[in-house]
Amino acid sequence: MTISFLIANFPLGVLYLAEFCVYNDGPMGFVYIMKRCTAVFTLINVINGTVHFLICFFMSSHYRTTAKSLVTGRAVQGSSVVNPTEVPAPKIESAKSTRSIFAIASTKVE
Repeated sequence: MTISFLIANFPLGVLYLAEFCVYNDGPMGFVYIMKRCTAVFTLINVINGTVHFLICFFMSSHYRTTAKSLVTGRAVQGSSVVNPTEVPAPKIESAKSTRSIFAIASTKVE
């Protein structure tokens, strides 16, 4: 999938850079060809993104479950996301009830 992503996006990036460099100064025919190539590689990029989604959807049950929950708006059962209101706050002991590190360090060992 990484290779198909690079094949779809690398030429598009090069075309955008070339278009930026020669857009105002280049011959009109060259700019026209670059715009047509940009449209073709954009279409390839869209096809690649669609195929990537379909491959992930049909191969991974976890991905399929998550995608379905996003579409339907239902929470996934057994998900690892925890509602922050359900997590108890940690107990903080007062400074008076605990001995400070300086008090421990200053005691003499006999």
